[in-house]
Amino acid sequence: MTVRRVRVAPGGAAPTDRPLSWQHLGDGVISIDIEKGEDVIVLSAGKASNQDVDPVAISKPAKPWGFVGVLPRPEGPVVPVDLTAVFDNDRFTQGTPPDGNFDGSGYTYPANELPPAGNFRNGGVTFLFPGSTDGAKNNVTLRGAVIAVPHGHYRRLRLLGACHGGSVGADAVAAYADGTTGTVTISLTDWGRTPAYGEAVAVLTTQRIGTAGPQNFPVRIFHQVVDLDPARELVSLKLPNQSYPLMHLFAMSLEGGSGS
Repeated sequence: MTVRRVRVAPGGAAPTDRPLSWQHLGDGVISIDIEKGEDVIVLSAGKASNQDVDPVAISKPAKPWGFVGVLPRPEGPVVPVDLTAVFDNDRFTQGTPPDGNFDGSGYTYPANELPPAGNFRNGGVTFLFPGSTDGAKNNVTLRGAVIAVPHGHYRRLRLLGACHGGSVGADAVAAYADGTTGTVTISLTDWGRTPAYGEAVAVLTTQRIGTAGPQNFPVRIFHQVVDLDPARELVSLKLPNQSYPLMHLFAMSLEGGSGS
């Protein structure tokens, strides 16, 4: 059971589709008992309930990244991993026509709405975000590449990525210094959809770029967390070998251990 406390105007009520336990705590604060995953709409007493939700028009474009969900905060040192050596394609565009192709249909992320190259912090984690120069490779597709990492004991793998063609999960293989391996599942949502696997939205653009120019279709880069075995010293990660839907990684960081 989750208890939510909200401050309401005098005469506020808590309408629901089922009997609900709630009480006034004084000073305009009410306490509401709800189950995990439930939502509550609080309305002024006597008003009809209208639960239609419509998108809000953007009045002025702004830097759209940095939306953080409920991912766990880092509990130890964070080690960014340089993925430049395994980048295999270009998914960012400075202008039109696009010089890359994220989804197989000629659409790409607009470079002017992305973080600058270099250190990018999201959810308390520092990533090495790739550059967006036209023609430069800026992501790795999950087609079985092996990524060497600074040796260390890590509790979590932090990823910036997205999928095209749908949302999917697949197993990567973590290799440890003692010669053992373990599988870890990487799951990422389609770039045009809201998170399906508990990710946070790290980057949200107002449009994507196609062969006909900009299209008002928001696309995302997600911050995903994958648990590792902190008792063993990680040395490399072999990415899943996919075809379609296909995941893309833009950045990777390791949490909870020190590199050697």
